[in-house]
Amino acid sequence: GLLIVARASDPKAETKMVQAGADRVISPYEIGARRMALAILQPTVTEFLDLAVHSSKLDLTIEQIEIQHGSILTGSTIKEAALRQNYGVTILAVQDPERDLILSPGPDLKLKEGLIMVALGSSKALQRLKAVAVGH
Repeated sequence: GLLIVARASDPKAETKMVQAGADRVISPYEIGARRMALAILQPTVTEFLDLAVHSSKLDLTIEQIEIQHGSILTGSTIKEAALRQNYGVTILAVQDPERDLILSPGPDLKLKEGLIMVALGSSKALQRLKAVAVGH
């Protein structure tokens, strides 16, 4: 279905927006506060995230890729699929439709239809991974 994202300036408004049907509520003030804290406490992490997400100099991107019906990845583990060796990508997290977000999934995690991978890699590497995740 349609994902509804709302913007809230006031923390009290967030609950009301969810009750009104928003799937996610974004607070620019909360995002800014977290970002400032991260910049102070972990400046190298902040620099990496800026490069990975916003830099045109570095061909490094983070994307979500869903494993679809007929994908050759279905049924194999992360290790068996050799995603880093075969496609040049690193899986940062996965979203299993039946579970919570799994950060830094282990090599024994079974890949299955409907699983959403959060992958880090070059544009070309991510395109190669998308091609096999789609299946046919």
